[in-house]
Amino acid sequence: MTKQFEVLKADFIERYSNPEMSKLWFTNDLNAIIAAAISAHEAGKWKPYPENLPTNGNHIVTGENGDVTTAWFWDKYWNCNTNIIAFRELPEPYKPE
Repeated sequence: MTKQFEVLKADFIERYSNPEMSKLWFTNDLNAIIAAAISAHEAGKWKPYPENLPTNGNHIVTGENGDVTTAWFWDKYWNCNTNIIAFRELPEPYKPE
């Protein structure tokens, strides 16, 4: 196993030992469990908008209705019709070893 997997596994176990998070196990909704784990692990990567301004370029954004999509930001303007509440940088592209 890779070191990254071990870190994610430890993080997952720590988060689900929390009683609030463990309630999700009783919903039998695997998507909710996975989404909660990913959100908890990556929460710090989302930046509230407009409190934070992104760099010019393409970003992953969350709209006020909860939808997640990509949008281009340039000089104070977004190229989408969604009211953006948060954004994050795009991940690095996949590079085969």
